[in-house]
Amino acid sequence: MTLDGLLDDYLGHVRTERGYSAHTVSAYRADLVDLIRFADARAVESPAGLDLPLLRDWLYAATERGLARTSIARR
Repeated sequence: MTLDGLLDDYLGHVRTERGYSAHTVSAYRADLVDLIRFADARAVESPAGLDLPLLRDWLYAATERGLARTSIARR
């Protein structure tokens, strides 16, 4: 399954099964779309490629872009 397909499944789950607010789901969507773009730029197309080094690089890049600490903590 592609990362985009998993994104839709996950967001549907947190919306319906977990009952998260629309604001929370929107924030999660923005974070995960950013992660998917970051991974895509590094030729990662499957969930197996989302390893710890990639996630650390993604969080570091967010820090370098000046994202708030709270946003980075949510990620």
